[in-house]
Amino acid sequence: MSGLFPLSRMQQFDENGELLIGARLFLFDGGTTTPRVGYRDSSLSTEHPNPIVADSAGRLPLIYLEEGFYRQRLTTATGVVVFDDDGIPVLSSAEGGTGTSVDPNATFGTRDIKIRFDDQPIAGYVRLNGRTIGSAGSGATERANADTQPLYEELWSYANITVSGGKGATAPGDFAANKPLALPNCAGRGIFGADDLGAGAQSILTATTITGPTLIGSSGGSQTVTIAQGNVPNYTLTGGSGSVSISGTAASGGTDHGHTISGTTGGATARHHHAGPTLNYANVSGGGPGTMAPFLQNGTLSAGSGGIGNTGDDTPDHAHAMDFSSGGASAYLHTHPVSGSGSASSISISSGGSGTAITNLPPIMTFMIYIRL
Repeated sequence: MSGLFPLSRMQQFDENGELLIGARLFLFDGGTTTPRVGYRDSSLSTEHPNPIVADSAGRLPLIYLEEGFYRQRLTTATGVVVFDDDGIPVLSSAEGGTGTSVDPNATFGTRDIKIRFDDQPIAGYVRLNGRTIGSAGSGATERANADTQPLYEELWSYANITVSGGKGATAPGDFAANKPLALPNCAGRGIFGADDLGAGAQSILTATTITGPTLIGSSGGSQTVTIAQGNVPNYTLTGGSGSVSISGTAASGGTDHGHTISGTTGGATARHHHAGPTLNYANVSGGGPGTMAPFLQNGTLSAGSGGIGNTGDDTPDHAHAMDFSSGGASAYLHTHPVSGSGSASSISISSGGSGTAITNLPPIMTFMIYIRL
């Protein structure tokens, strides 16, 4: 049984009310990207091409469909999507006509993202792995098939989506020219909302962490990070101990010079003596040989023995002048050993780190990420 496509013989307009001359209608089986045949007659004997092109008045021809659910997608002549609807039942011309159940995938439209616990391709989707899509003759690495055209044309307009050989004038033109289009690459990456989301920049993601933080499809971040000295928290070193060694050169002075030292002796008894020579005159009488005048007592030399005695009392503590002078040349500039202790006002600490980068990933779980054709 067949049903009439509801937009048959109807003109198509854009959002500004302008006729969509040459608009293109794509038909698919419901919930898939499998092209669906539209027929010129209710007996379903003569096929329309796919896509079906509107005439110079923007009008679609009569179109008949076989019963079941279908997906319709209308674009301008240059490939801009006007609408893309799925899960539409065919209204049969037969009384009590039957239909089909809606495919669960019908709830997803072109460019919708599916996250799935899977590691294989699935029908109606391609994986966001940075590989390419395109026409059957494009040699695309993820999928080379006519059913990729809707996604190809919708992604084409984004500035960060690249096309092999460079973008031409239109997306349909590039697709027809067999030029592969590179998919966004989500491999090993988390999914974040752009910093805009239609509400203005939030400055949570910034240009220092991601290229184009407000643009869809931007990437950034790093698996590891190396801590720079400027990122170390403020700190004061405490709890250590040590010593300070000091050395230097004396200031300029005479080549030959001395140091005068004076002081006071201490700890001497008040009465003391200095030892002198001892004279033995036991056998001397009456003048004797030689002159002994220094040893006369009252002009008379007496027999016996004796010596020169104490010098007499002196103060207990008294001073002796001392002078130590250089007897010859000494170094003009010279050093004296100096020792001391204290705290340093400026120190240099040698590096003790390795500069090894640290992991920058939170705990995660991985899934497959798909995008609807």
